[in-house]
Amino acid sequence: MNVIQEIRSNKIKSVKTCLVHLIFMYIGIRLSMPGSTLLDLQISVNCTLEQIGYLLPARAVGYGTGAVLAGFIPEKFDKQPLIIICCIISGISMGLIPWSKTPFLLPLIDEKSNSTLTYKPEDALVVYPYGFVALYTTIVALIFAIVLCVQKEYRVNTSSESEKDENVQMNTTTVTIAIIMGMLTAAYVMSVFWGTSTLFRYTQASFGLLLFSWV
Repeated sequence: MNVIQEIRSNKIKSVKTCLVHLIFMYIGIRLSMPGSTLLDLQISVNCTLEQIGYLLPARAVGYGTGAVLAGFIPEKFDKQPLIIICCIISGISMGLIPWSKTPFLLPLIDEKSNSTLTYKPEDALVVYPYGFVALYTTIVALIFAIVLCVQKEYRVNTSSESEKDENVQMNTTTVTIAIIMGMLTAAYVMSVFWGTSTLFRYTQASFGLLLFSWV
């Protein structure tokens, strides 16, 4: 009953929370789609598997760039419109990926490499899942924008909201380490953790391609 009362008293926040959950679902789908559709993208683009495999390290570079920019942009702009804009751009890009049949970054392919492909680019149905995901995230972003426009108590970059956001970002691990080892040591530990995570995220795709070439 307390949950229902909380939802009734905070209808706008509850709707926005559900929309954020839907956005996180899209992020999970987007992370898993390139791996499961790599062969279909290879056929659609009409290139070799080694060439299409460069999408994975390129995606890692994009994540790294976005992570750096995310540390600066939310401090100057309100986060909610930024989330909407990023979702719309990401959705449009997601829908255009299967239609990029003449990539300008890949070298020209001769006829010998094409002879090993069983299916033709016209046979690939990868357009449909990418189009569905693109439509899904675009609709969610538009609904988020409508909810944001009708919200009466919408305020941009208030000091109380920024303080709450900073407190939310501190997870239990950071707090526990800070209590046991001190704030400075906790900062070092978390920096090493996220730095190592980023390093392995960048290198995992490269090692996979190297292992594939050896096999």
